Amino acid sequence: MQRQNLFELQSGLNQFVITQNDLELTSSKIPLLNLPEGLKIKNIFMNIVQPFKSTLAPNQSSIDACVKYRMMIGTIEDTQDFLTWTEEAASVGESNNNTGSYFSSPNANDVISKVILENWVMPRVWSISSNHSILRTYQAGSAGTQTASFLAGGYNGSAYVNSSEEYDGASWSSGGNLNALRGLLSAAGTLTAGLIDGYGSTTCEEYNGTSWANGGSMSLNGRYYPFGGGSQTAALFGDGYIGGTPCNTCEEYNGTAWSSTNGTIIRSDNSSAIGASNAAMLVPGGYNGSSVTSTTQEYNGTVFSLSNEMTRGYYIHGCFGLPTAAGVVQATCEEYDGSSWKRANSPNSSSSYRCGSGSQNSALTCAGSSINTEEYDSINMNEVSLSGEMILNITVI
Repeated sequence: MQRQNLFELQSGLNQFVITQNDLELTSSKIPLLNLPEGLKIKNIFMNIVQPFKSTLAPNQSSIDACVKYRMMIGTIEDTQDFLTWTEEAASVGESNNNTGSYFSSPNANDVISKVILENWVMPRVWSISSNHSILRTYQAGSAGTQTASFLAGGYNGSAYVNSSEEYDGASWSSGGNLNALRGLLSAAGTLTAGLIDGYGSTTCEEYNGTSWANGGSMSLNGRYYPFGGGSQTAALFGDGYIGGTPCNTCEEYNGTAWSSTNGTIIRSDNSSAIGASNAAMLVPGGYNGSSVTSTTQEYNGTVFSLSNEMTRGYYIHGCFGLPTAAGVVQATCEEYDGSSWKRANSPNSSSSYRCGSGSQNSALTCAGSSINTEEYDSINMNEVSLSGEMILNITVI
């Protein structure tokens, strides 16, 4: 439960013990300390005595990455509403369930009117499901939902393959064979109306839930490592390489033919596109030709624009969701709310060349450098309890 009263700061050294009773189990910015007018904070020392942990009933298992907390100092725009605060000084420290100490000394000209503790319990976790039949690295293609997805192509450790598999929410079974040995792909659509394109053929391929058929050819044939997403009749694919040469162009597919559209602002090779159709798409991360990027690019059906960046760079990663409720997953995971990203619970296994599908509340990741399949689902917050303790030493002048 959130605190009803702020801790009052006085001149000199102030020490406070923060426990789970001072936090709440939802995404929140909690006003923590009240600084009387005319006083300034000299420094803040945050000591994590016992890491804040969440425990999920009924098995009382600890979810290691489920609690995040961060002390921040800043000038408040409206002292009656802490949600409108703006950060003007550096973060004091961020902890992911680690003991330790964090220290900050605000700039001499900063007038700090409030200190807040930002904490959240990440409401979704990954769990291991059944394995698919073979290794599918070097970017297989996958799309659909958590209970109805296809997985096609990829590299099995010795050669590219033309086989595909289908997932029903519990296990994998054989699907139809592609018309060519293929990898370095992107995918779009659903289990019964799927689409892939990438290395191995000059055409895309369409899936009807039983068999694959050749579709239209992109204007740049043989593109590999493109990003892609959308539906079988309204897809967007772009960037990647042609014969080793980068290409910064994008194309839309209408179910029959491809047509050129405006390109990305920043190249996004080895990424994916998130969205139900090419009228609204999200392209997070990728490789820009010299480095892995944390950029987020939004497509409105005509042009791309930049949005807030992820907390780190991602490429050869899986993506899921919609542009207003999206996710990326590789060794770590992040969620997007249509405006900004925040770290989420990491999968149980670390894998590159992942595929992703499903929604933000019900996602699937598979393929890559392992044969593991993991599902991403919501936690029942009523079954989560919190424990931990931190000590704050704050000097006021």
